[in-house]
Amino acid sequence: MYCKNCGKKLPDDARFCDRCNVSVRKKSDKMNLIGELKEERLARRKAKAIEERLKKIKKIKSRRRRLVFFLVLGVILLGVISAVVMYINIVKHSTFNHQPIEEAPVITDSPAPTESATAIVIGGNPGDQEPAAPSVNKDGYIVSDIKGKSFAYPGSFALKTENENTLVFEDTKGDARITAGSVVNSETPKATMMHYQGIVSEDGTRVTDGDTSYYITGQSGSDIYHRFGYIKDGIETYYEFIYPLVSDKKAEYEADIAYMDSHLNKD
Repeated sequence: MYCKNCGKKLPDDARFCDRCNVSVRKKSDKMNLIGELKEERLARRKAKAIEERLKKIKKIKSRRRRLVFFLVLGVILLGVISAVVMYINIVKHSTFNHQPIEEAPVITDSPAPTESATAIVIGGNPGDQEPAAPSVNKDGYIVSDIKGKSFAYPGSFALKTENENTLVFEDTKGDARITAGSVVNSETPKATMMHYQGIVSEDGTRVTDGDTSYYITGQSGSDIYHRFGYIKDGIETYYEFIYPLVSDKKAEYEADIAYMDSHLNKD
């Protein structure tokens, strides 16, 4: 093969003339090279497009996973919040075996029990010694027995209803009511008191006395509500005193409550 530019004889596989540096490649070889270069560029573009496509798909999947995660987390949090709110409402409004006092018809004045009055006793067992009849103590309060616990109430109150675990008294000269009784209770005084905190207003009084007793008092609707409980050996002896907020005997009732708390709290 000879160079077409300078005429020097060259090897058959030469691509350039070593004298004048002119390309001696055949036209067909140049076309093949151009084709190879084009295919190489197309292959690179396809590879880049595929890589970008895979990145987009990966990004979309990542976003979906995050969305599903946050949705599941939101559902779980909503469930937990709902459960907490429901529990708080149940605890707040629970009456813990509280038996509501029913309205009783107006009655005429009746004399206070005397030494020979019928015994008012809750929680007696067969074979027990016959309990003593209620009596009026030196302070003018009637002393009775509830599950072996001495209970005193004002002499102006008369027994209206009685069942196995509950006594209901009404003031024959006023408009107050007392419910007294005994229930099984293995909780602490503080825990028991918390069951009743939703009954009274926020400015009510809540007090616990060690491991034996508690009381809670405050406004409940248009009434003053007071509950005292004495807990021992899994048994709670309690009473509830309710009277109108605008009662003329408010000072007298407050003195009665203080006396009754002190009496029931004695071992």
